[in-house]
Amino acid sequence: MTEKLYWKEPYSKKFEGRIVKKERFENGFKIVLDRTLFYPTSGGQLCDHGFLNGIRVIDVIEEEGEIVHIIDGDIGGEEIIGEIDWERRFDNMQQHTGQHILSQAFFKVLRAETLSSSLGEEISVIEIDLNKIDWDEVEKVENLANKIVHENREVFTHILKGEEWKKFPLRKPPLKEEEIRIVEIKDFDFSACGGTHLSRTGEVGLIKIVGWERIRGNIRVEFLCGKRGIKDYQRKNKILKNLSLSLTVGLDELYDSVLRMKEELLSERKRVAKLEERIIDFLIEEILSSQEGILVKKIFEGIDLKNLRKIASRIISLRECVVIIGNRGEKGNLIIACPERMPLDLRAFLEIAEEKLKGKGGGTKNFIQVGGEPELLEYTIREIEKEILKILN
Repeated sequence: MTEKLYWKEPYSKKFEGRIVKKERFENGFKIVLDRTLFYPTSGGQLCDHGFLNGIRVIDVIEEEGEIVHIIDGDIGGEEIIGEIDWERRFDNMQQHTGQHILSQAFFKVLRAETLSSSLGEEISVIEIDLNKIDWDEVEKVENLANKIVHENREVFTHILKGEEWKKFPLRKPPLKEEEIRIVEIKDFDFSACGGTHLSRTGEVGLIKIVGWERIRGNIRVEFLCGKRGIKDYQRKNKILKNLSLSLTVGLDELYDSVLRMKEELLSERKRVAKLEERIIDFLIEEILSSQEGILVKKIFEGIDLKNLRKIASRIISLRECVVIIGNRGEKGNLIIACPERMPLDLRAFLEIAEEKLKGKGGGTKNFIQVGGEPELLEYTIREIEKEILKILN
């Protein structure tokens, strides 16, 4: 079994070891050492990255009690010098120790147990057994968690066997009883955990809850610790400052200002929609008054596809005819429509329309639509008109 140096020396960056097993794996090798500082992905914590004899370690997993290092090259000989990516290790320790503090803060403030945790590359999450939560409760939990951080309490680890763990007030019992490692945050929390942790809570820096949602009847909480929390604050503060300057309002007035703008935008959209309806009514009236007979055709400039569909549908509801209309813009859009009661299956013209317009389309028996080259609209409509008139006549 690999000696877990990361339990004893979480702040060490280099170590010496010996290869006890090596096998080819994909484009690299799987390496098992007699001792290692590399933490494997487990317990919701990401693995360490780094180098073995200068060869990059891209993943670390645990298989049947062995710590397996996956490297992207080959190592000659048995003796190795390993070096972990310290920035990644310290970030992982900040997230993991911060998670222990936050989980206990949720329990002390809201009696909410942590059901699971996942410490990701960018965001960390815990799932707690609550079905709702509000901002006031979140702030109380955050305040307690950051109080523990600011008090810079000691963090201890205890390695126990058998039922020795029962002497400690754990938040939840361990999953196994062979060799149990307890992480203690002085006078605050005791948790069974095999991950890497800081030696004092002050190194967490800060704990910030950045969001939550309901999932499986519980609450999934997203949080950031340490440098991640600082970067998140800097990014959001920059956005808010720029918004505040753009809208010429103070930060405290920003929310109300945005709400007011949203209401004004919705009101303006309704006004525009009414104007569009009036324009559509006018266009339909003009088309029907200027064209008689069973076939109606028109090419528009600058009408969106939604309104083009609307015009076609309105016309066939007012007159029993075949409508061939298009819009010439960046793309040429063509619609052919007729009432359902007419003895026509417009899908018969789809292939011709696609070929002439050099585009693609689809539709139903009485309504087809094709998008293609705008400069070919006029020609396509003429050709479709000929084919339809052959059938109708």
